[in-house]
Amino acid sequence: MRYNKKFLGLFCSATFCLLFLSLVACGDGDNKVIEVYDDSDQVLAAGKKLSTESCDTSAVGKKVFVADSGASYFCDGNDWVKLKGGAGDDGLAGSDGKDGASGEKGVKGDSAQIPGYTGPMGEKGERGDSSKVDCGIASDSAGVIVLKCSDGRESKLYSALCLDSAYNPEEKFCVQGVLFDLDKYFVDVRDNQVYRYAVIGEGENAMTWMTENLNYAFNDGKQSWCYDNKEENCKKYGRLYTWAAVLNRTEEECGYGKKCNVANPFHGLCPEGWHVSSTAEWLLLFELEKEEDSSGAMLRSKDGWNEGVKGTDDLGFAALPGGYYSYGSFYGESTIALFWTSNFIDNTSAQSYGMTYDSKDVTYDAVDENRGLSLRCVKDYQ
Repeated sequence: MRYNKKFLGLFCSATFCLLFLSLVACGDGDNKVIEVYDDSDQVLAAGKKLSTESCDTSAVGKKVFVADSGASYFCDGNDWVKLKGGAGDDGLAGSDGKDGASGEKGVKGDSAQIPGYTGPMGEKGERGDSSKVDCGIASDSAGVIVLKCSDGRESKLYSALCLDSAYNPEEKFCVQGVLFDLDKYFVDVRDNQVYRYAVIGEGENAMTWMTENLNYAFNDGKQSWCYDNKEENCKKYGRLYTWAAVLNRTEEECGYGKKCNVANPFHGLCPEGWHVSSTAEWLLLFELEKEEDSSGAMLRSKDGWNEGVKGTDDLGFAALPGGYYSYGSFYGESTIALFWTSNFIDNTSAQSYGMTYDSKDVTYDAVDENRGLSLRCVKDYQ
């Protein structure tokens, strides 16, 4: 059997077409409900579901009326298809509406026009100054270009570059693509190493100290060493120098057994503009301490020491325990910090200051000149 799924008309056979009209009174009898059943093969009474009836190839063309929904369904071999009824008769024409009342006549508008008012002419502006201002380059040095104009104005341009970034060389400097603040760091032009520094004290007692140990290579393996001969220790603690190296002299000139007294301040091995710290400058550090027994804690760094006296670094000196060198061996890493001064004692020894992890005291010692100690420099006084 062939069938058309788009068939939407009322399916009715001549034999089984049944029209059932039931008039049910409601209220006063003015309103009626008409229930219509088409010529369906089967009627599902109220309460029965269409899903209980099978729809497969054996039931193609079967029609069922469902009382609950008031709709008829047609089986297409797979699913039940809802049937639509035919079009109803036209309704009766409505009666004509009543004519609306006529509106009142509008009031005629005023056709008069008010002329615009012409304002007074504005005052003539003052003539501007036609004098010419000339500007030119007054100076061009160290990455700073100074422009001066004939009217007294002055401005600065910066041509210094650190990689792709322009910077003010009066405030910063660039080393290997990294910018550093001039008020915290300086560069040793001999090897481009950068060191931190701090101003310690005030007024006449103010001193500018390096807050890192010097790490300038000098006669490596004979007059200066990295702790345990490891380069990473030089980067961390700086180098360990003989006293002759501190003075920028050979061992034959100022080594062990040689008399080599110098006048302070003495430049020695320090960078340009700096000098070897003297006994007097170390003593001035101690005078800045608030308590005599706390100097070791106030001068040492907060980290890097074995457990013991905890460093507070109140003065910003940041002493690190770089140990020392003696007759081919290294001692005291993370427990001892020893620093040379420029002060000569005798032909075999010079003065040093030191700290240990387990004491707050700063010691004063005469140390053999052929041993390797750390070096701190002080900036030359203006």
